[in-house]
Amino acid sequence: MLVDKIQTICFVVSPSGLGHMSRQIALAKELLLLDHNSLVKFVCTYKQKTRLGIDFFSFAEVEFIEIPNTRSLIMSSIDLIDFKSTLDSFQKGFDINTQIREDVDWTRILYGCDLIINDIECIHNPIAKKLSIPIVNISNFTWSDIIKSIGNNQLALNYASLERMADYHFQLPFSTDCMGFENAVKIGLLSRSINWEEVRKIKSLSKNPLILISHPSQKIKQLCQNIISLDYTPVLAERLGKYCEDLEILTYADNEANTQNFIAAADIVIGKTGYSLTSEIFAGGTYFLHWIRSGYVEDIVLSTEIIRQKYGELIKSNTGQLVQKQIDSIRGIKLERRKNETSSIAKRIYSIMINNVKCK
Repeated sequence: MLVDKIQTICFVVSPSGLGHMSRQIALAKELLLLDHNSLVKFVCTYKQKTRLGIDFFSFAEVEFIEIPNTRSLIMSSIDLIDFKSTLDSFQKGFDINTQIREDVDWTRILYGCDLIINDIECIHNPIAKKLSIPIVNISNFTWSDIIKSIGNNQLALNYASLERMADYHFQLPFSTDCMGFENAVKIGLLSRSINWEEVRKIKSLSKNPLILISHPSQKIKQLCQNIISLDYTPVLAERLGKYCEDLEILTYADNEANTQNFIAAADIVIGKTGYSLTSEIFAGGTYFLHWIRSGYVEDIVLSTEIIRQKYGELIKSNTGQLVQKQIDSIRGIKLERRKNETSSIAKRIYSIMINNVKCK
């Protein structure tokens, strides 16, 4: 069913990593299939736009706006969170003076929207409520969960109060408690669609099975050499492949918008946990050798589910004999491909939007 008025759907995407953007691009595509006349607005970082927005650059009905100064995790190293700096950042985000300064920006961005879909972010919710725009939260964790887990209960409650301003709360699989969600509806996998014809083409590029390395390693060349010695072919983004130019590897473009096809083509993925990568591993039936960020509650929950459901294990070392033994022990493993529920999630959200239009 199409509505008479052109609808504007605004996605406010967390700047913390690229996975938040990739899953919301998948959802936006499904919403545009339901109503070609809808307009989609992404509020995101420049990096997210340039790395993942390439799929939408030819669509006149998609707009990208840089997200106003917002809060996120602060890392002290590749896999270690600076807890104190992170808490300081979120405290500033809640500070009333900061909110006053950012009100004008958020009002300009949100004005005229018919629906807001939040991926983690919530600082703009008071503005959305003033503008009477319905809000959908959809995530596998909340900022209030993260803040509570690193030691500031009052600040966590403050952020939970912002998260609860949403009208609808959709909780993804492998989630934390989502303390800021009220009457949460549990939903299925939200991830990009896999093109199985492309998967077959990727597999045909090597006579050996593939292992995709999804996250930088300080000893990336040695890791690739170990993988090759086990008769696998490493697959890397070009920015990593430049360290291994003299080795037999496969690479994909740094701005490749469909890495889910490479994940599905691989027998094994080696990398850091994250919801979007984990969901695409489940959808592709790929085994996941992974590591986690120390003390980070989202990663702990994801890893627990990956191991419990036998889709992977914690990596004992990112190079050397230990990782070779782990790879060799799972050679030829076959896993079930889990159903991607993005289409059905989009239908639920679209029904919220058109029902809200009828009520106006």
